Amino acid sequence: MKHQLLLTFDVEDFISTRSIDALSSILGLLDGCSMRALFFITGHMAEKLCSFEEVVDSLGEHEIGFHSSAHSVHPAVFEYCDVEEYENAYSVSLERETSHINPLSGAVEGRGGLQALKDLFPSKSIVAYRAPGYCCPPPHLDAMRRLGIEYDFSWDISLAPFSYRGVTFYPRPIFGDCEEALLTGEFQAANWAKLLRSLFREEVTVLNFHPHRFVDEDYWDGIYHRGNPKELTEALPRNSSQTRRMMSKFEALLRRMSRLQKLGVIEVSPRLMRSKTNLNTSRLDADRLVDDYSFWPKAFFGYSPKYISAQLSQFFEV
Repeated sequence: MKHQLLLTFDVEDFISTRSIDALSSILGLLDGCSMRALFFITGHMAEKLCSFEEVVDSLGEHEIGFHSSAHSVHPAVFEYCDVEEYENAYSVSLERETSHINPLSGAVEGRGGLQALKDLFPSKSIVAYRAPGYCCPPPHLDAMRRLGIEYDFSWDISLAPFSYRGVTFYPRPIFGDCEEALLTGEFQAANWAKLLRSLFREEVTVLNFHPHRFVDEDYWDGIYHRGNPKELTEALPRNSSQTRRMMSKFEALLRRMSRLQKLGVIEVSPRLMRSKTNLNTSRLDADRLVDDYSFWPKAFFGYSPKYISAQLSQFFEV
């Protein structure tokens, strides 16, 4: 059996046009290696991409997933879902994930979100979802199911895909920061060995990249870490030589994967399949899942979720 490598990209920086340039370069490299990937795109990015027809056409050759309406704009998903009543969190998720969210106030302002992404790719079935910061509270996931999501890439529960309540959960990416690994050269050492072990042992290996990290020194959403900003400002740009080096090493990584694919060892494909393996909830480590969920809100926003433990217990019946 061939082992699948799933290349994924989180497309989320709607502020800087540099991120569009980086995305365009990545799409060109993928095309040059005849590889297809899965692009998780936010509602704000879908609205911005409307002005970049060639990039949209290139993205149309790949699979498209949803990456939330507004990513880090407050109230973020970990805030508006952090309420005692499960149904309230579910209802707010349905509204916000199908609406345009004002990037400065966080207010709901008409149609947008998943609807904007569907408008941008009318021939695509948007059935995959990755939450910002892998932060997907159960009421939010229930809302995404209602909106047609069949595959979730948010939870760190298993190294292999599994099914639960009509959703196939895919494993987390095996590296936390692929872009920095490209820059430091770690893919030529320990990370390369780890990647090979996963490719030969696991049914599916997921890699994830952020196009904006190829051209920005820091995270684009740093302006939201202390609350909504008064104005939208770009992250500082990377040195151009660093960007060229990262793109070159990314291309080298793709060519290595292409050789393994030609040898019949792996399949580099965004093909999504329903898992026949059902989750055994009795084996879940609820405390670890709470800690894992809380990492992004605490580390980047100084927010400690209060109700995630109860929501997990209700959703997974543990």
